[in-house]
Amino acid sequence: MKDIITGVFIQFENGMNTGDLVTIGPLTGTVERMSIRSVGVRQDTGAYHIIPWSSITTFANFVRGIGSVVANYDVDRHEDADKANQALKDAVAELMENEEIRGLIIGEPNLPGLSA
Repeated sequence: MKDIITGVFIQFENGMNTGDLVTIGPLTGTVERMSIRSVGVRQDTGAYHIIPWSSITTFANFVRGIGSVVANYDVDRHEDADKANQALKDAVAELMENEEIRGLIIGEPNLPGLSA
């Protein structure tokens, strides 16, 4: 019953929606499913977590208010990872040189690099 009540409150408050990037406890991922009893979150590693609403005490939603972009790029396993990372960094640096674009960005882009 606790799951249902907590889930209803979070959904009524429009705290998260399917497709939002959230952090719930130690997990950060994209909301894939919301039911009356739980929320399903997929991490960028591919791991899928079912989290009962009643276990959520706080969460962060990265797509509420200020906009954010999270992008994943597929790189062929035969490509040089260092070159791929550098190409991405160069592309972002080029964008940041454009004053019009730079004025729209709060903070510095975070480029964690490739992960398997």
